[in-house]
Amino acid sequence: MFEQELKLTAVDQPTLQSIVKSTDITRHLCQIPTAPRRFLARYHDTKERHFQALECYLRSRMEGDIFRAAFKEKGVILDGLSIRKEYECDIDGWLGEIRDLPGGDLKDCVTAIAGHDGILETLVIVDMQRTIYDLDIDGTKIECVSDVGVIEGNGKKLDLCELELELKSGVIEKISELGAVLNAKYDVRPSQLTKHQIGLALWESKSVPMT
Repeated sequence: MFEQELKLTAVDQPTLQSIVKSTDITRHLCQIPTAPRRFLARYHDTKERHFQALECYLRSRMEGDIFRAAFKEKGVILDGLSIRKEYECDIDGWLGEIRDLPGGDLKDCVTAIAGHDGILETLVIVDMQRTIYDLDIDGTKIECVSDVGVIEGNGKKLDLCELELELKSGVIEKISELGAVLNAKYDVRPSQLTKHQIGLALWESKSVPMT
């Protein structure tokens, strides 16, 4: 499936809270928002850096008491709007080797790039408190996600407050329109990098361009 989402980086947590409590969000709510949950993720690559070379990534993530893997191909980010192909599946725990992946489309993509065997190294760790708000704007279903937490790469850490607007069904223009409203009213900016890319920049001791 294709992931289509808009990411906005907020200057701080109070700004992010102001957004999700504003009528710009609440008037579109389908239901009561979920309670905040911890989402702890590890981004993996092989020793040869097969995935990094192709600008894709493999992630294992603990969501509450379950584990899920995701593989996302190289996509396009323009003014914070990201479009890329992704695969997901349930797993038994943190990934340590390619063979830990269950059979299916995700494993087929990974093995086509890196082979069937091999140790997976953890390069980036993302530890977020996530709150999900399900929105409906004129029939377009949007998952609005508030993420507050820390990204770590090679022992270096960066705090992040981010709002994600992911298209579940309908037209992507509704996300762009809402993003433009939020960008005009609040101290936010379109995210130019994914959490994975920020972590890699930390790993490589590079400055992280957040604007």
